[in-house]
Amino acid sequence: MKAKLTSGEIVELEKDCGCTHHDGPHWLHMDKVAAKLNRKLLDKGNTFGFAKEEAARLHAKELNMTSRGIVELINDES
Repeated sequence: MKAKLTSGEIVELEKDCGCTHHDGPHWLHMDKVAAKLNRKLLDKGNTFGFAKEEAARLHAKELNMTSRGIVELINDES
């Protein structure tokens, strides 16, 4: 996964943990996990729970991106 920084530079996001079951930054892995769990709430018809948890997930993602100077995530998987 790559990211565009506030400077306009495109960088590769490096693995920042010792986990063996995912690549890339841990915060992005956890974002994907949370998105999957939130989707299960929606699938069960819990739209309020989904909306509440998605808002929290997206807020955390925004904080992670802002603190790292990231303005855009670039998915380079084909």
